[in-house]
Amino acid sequence: MLHVGDVIVLNTEQVYTAGHTSIVPRPGRYVVTRARMEGGSHGHDPYPDGWHVNCTLLEDQAVEVNFYQSGCFTVMHPDIKVVGRAAHPPIVWKEAP
Repeated sequence: MLHVGDVIVLNTEQVYTAGHTSIVPRPGRYVVTRARMEGGSHGHDPYPDGWHVNCTLLEDQAVEVNFYQSGCFTVMHPDIKVVGRAAHPPIVWKEAP
């Protein structure tokens, strides 16, 4: 499983998501900015959480994609290889209202 600060390479051969929209990413090196168990469902049709990964393109941090590495989700990429480690992972934050 990927962790914050891991650097990975994404290509245009697989589909990822940006928000809730499926996309083919810009190829390049991405740094993982968030990784956690989430996304499951409870109630009538329950399914477990999965390992959800968010990452940004190193050359343009405005380009963000996300995917799951485990669980029962449409956009799954369990075997992405780590190619490096960011010395100081970017801090993703939003200004408080």
